[in-house]
Amino acid sequence: MYAIDSGDTPSTLINLILVCGVGVLSNIALTIAAESHQWNPTRTWGARLTLGVCLFFFYFIFLPTSYDVYNAHTFRLPFQMASVILFLHLLVSYIPFLFRGSEEDFWEYNKDVFLRFVESIFYAFFLFVGLSIALLALDKLFGIDLDGVSYPRLFIFLVGIFHTLYFLSKYPTIFYDNEIKKPIKAYLIFSQYILIPLVLVYLAILYAYAAQIAVKWELPQGWVSQLSLWFSVVGIFAFLLNYFNHKFSDFKLTSYFKKYFFPALLLPTVLVFIAIYRRVSEYGVTELRYVVALLGVWLLGITIYFNLAKKKKIKVIPISLSLIVLLPILTGPLSMFNVAVSSQQKRFKQDLVDRSLLVDKQLIPLKRKSLDINSDSSIAVAKPDSIYYEDKFVLSSAIKYLDKRTDFIFVNDWVEEKLNFISDAEKMGTDSINQYHNGRIIAKMIGIDDLFPNYQKPITGEQFYFNKHQNKSVELTKNKFFLPIQIFRDATTDNDMYFRLNKEKTGLLLYRNGKELGEISLLDYYQNLLKTIDDKENKIYDNLNNNPLLLVQDSLYDASLIINSINGTRLENGEISIENIYGHAIIEFKN
Repeated sequence: MYAIDSGDTPSTLINLILVCGVGVLSNIALTIAAESHQWNPTRTWGARLTLGVCLFFFYFIFLPTSYDVYNAHTFRLPFQMASVILFLHLLVSYIPFLFRGSEEDFWEYNKDVFLRFVESIFYAFFLFVGLSIALLALDKLFGIDLDGVSYPRLFIFLVGIFHTLYFLSKYPTIFYDNEIKKPIKAYLIFSQYILIPLVLVYLAILYAYAAQIAVKWELPQGWVSQLSLWFSVVGIFAFLLNYFNHKFSDFKLTSYFKKYFFPALLLPTVLVFIAIYRRVSEYGVTELRYVVALLGVWLLGITIYFNLAKKKKIKVIPISLSLIVLLPILTGPLSMFNVAVSSQQKRFKQDLVDRSLLVDKQLIPLKRKSLDINSDSSIAVAKPDSIYYEDKFVLSSAIKYLDKRTDFIFVNDWVEEKLNFISDAEKMGTDSINQYHNGRIIAKMIGIDDLFPNYQKPITGEQFYFNKHQNKSVELTKNKFFLPIQIFRDATTDNDMYFRLNKEKTGLLLYRNGKELGEISLLDYYQNLLKTIDDKENKIYDNLNNNPLLLVQDSLYDASLIINSINGTRLENGEISIENIYGHAIIEFKN
């Protein structure tokens, strides 16, 4: 809430928020483990002390000291934090039953956790909607000026504080009695009559698509891997929620779903591997494709386990998934980031070689190719430009991808003349380095630097903004004034000097201290503007830039008017009626 109020979030505050989030989840998992496994006080406090030390190192070593958007470490952080948070959530689901408890105890505990979580989310959402309407009523009925951050602040409080405290206050007791209680009716309706049909719809779509692949004999689109994974996630979620529902319901589809879901999951799993193979073979490995492939391996293992194992345990699902989600944060040559960067480096080098831009350890600028055209084919004429711009797009995309994840120093291994790249540490040390500093160097060498704007790193610190709507006259020198022109319908003013429309609405009257000093006719000016109109149907024109200046000489003053906008009506009898004028004037009085 402080970050919302301040409008600026320093790196220290971001790190504290992340540490608190990880600390709360870790402490919940630790408390559940201590209570369920009956740790003695010494062991419990020893574990808490160890957790505190880990959080200390997490803050000072793992988290970055500055959230430089152009630094590779901060690019990786969201993936790593997502892995840690997902691991801790999964850990809470199985840690009481890691070495004890039955399948019934595990299912009953997680069913209650799920229901309490949904209940707390519902109450938090209902309170947010109700209190938001109350704040709106205070604003509209009583004129209480509420700033724009009131609603985000309320949302953060209800979701981050109220929801958490309410959920923990209702946290279920862990029992090891091999008994399961009949779920509430809403749970049975949601899990059986909503989730299962939804999963079957997804399954039908995937099997129909697989049939289309078999008929056409072509590789599937890459997007099918995401659909298959979403189907698998929703399907496994439905499988877990319905695992013991057949004991409380006569809905036969529940039993069939439990029995045949994992055999039916074999085909979507195969589609995941075929689709990700196609994407990787065409475009190389990226972080997302690495994750999809990793989840595909996990999905294959779970599918084989539930199809072949004689004694199946559903807690294998969260345990195995929690181990899988930790892999992206590991370091080494097989980490998600290193594999992706290595793959894209090789692909980028091959792109340069294929386009003859890397020859004999020298980078060659990309040029439009010339074709010897012997026919009148317009396609042949257009082809060189299309190839040229496609090559620019492919190469610039590769450079921008790599520039966010590495320092490009590896390019110096490809060329004879070393390029002046800078490391991530040097990027962090200054605010004067361009966003794509390294990328621009290699882009300039291959002649596509026009696709890399000269963006600088954003300046951090306390921001300020001053604004003055100038609607009064300003004395520039003796007897010389700057005067805004703001003429609109029903306008009133209490300024010492101002303009008004004359009675006929064909010109301006200049007033000073309530006394009319003279009239400036705009009739000829407006008529000349009307003569420039070519499109009679259009009612808005942008041709004032051709003649915005109007010079006026009077016995009392000289005036220079700059008209920004003017509008009016040409009546049926041909007369002109001016309605609105905006601009400014310089008035110099002669005495």
